[in-house]
Amino acid sequence: MAGNEISTFPRFVSSTLLMVAFFSIFQAGSILLADLSFSDAKTEVGFWSSKSYQPTTLSKKNAQSNIQAAIAQWPQNPEYLSLQAHAHNWQAFWAVDEEVQVAEGHLAIRSQQQAQISRPAYKAGWAALQDYKARMGEYDDIWRQAREHKARLGERK
Repeated sequence: MAGNEISTFPRFVSSTLLMVAFFSIFQAGSILLADLSFSDAKTEVGFWSSKSYQPTTLSKKNAQSNIQAAIAQWPQNPEYLSLQAHAHNWQAFWAVDEEVQVAEGHLAIRSQQQAQISRPAYKAGWAALQDYKARMGEYDDIWRQAREHKARLGERK
């Protein structure tokens, strides 16, 4: 009986290691898919600031879908959340309807705030948050905190 217990232990260990390996491969695949969606969206959104580029309604929707797909795979990724904030900021800029402008502006602010939770020492993120608040005409405590964080981080060498 003691011999059977010893021989099952290596099987248990190898089974456990195999399950961990499969889980790791699955996680890596999920992250890869999220990064591919993010990369496509980042490229598209990066063109939006170009004066010579005029995004189509379809390209805007595809970018938003790709951002959502990336966030669905990795919800707390600050890069994904910052890109989402940037895209919402552009949607607010393009919106004709004032309610849509306000809603998209607040989505930009919320996404950037979520991104800053993961990386509070990221100066560009605080600058973006301050900018999004200013575009909304909201010079409140969040705007002041973003300005203070940005200034404090700017003093570091």
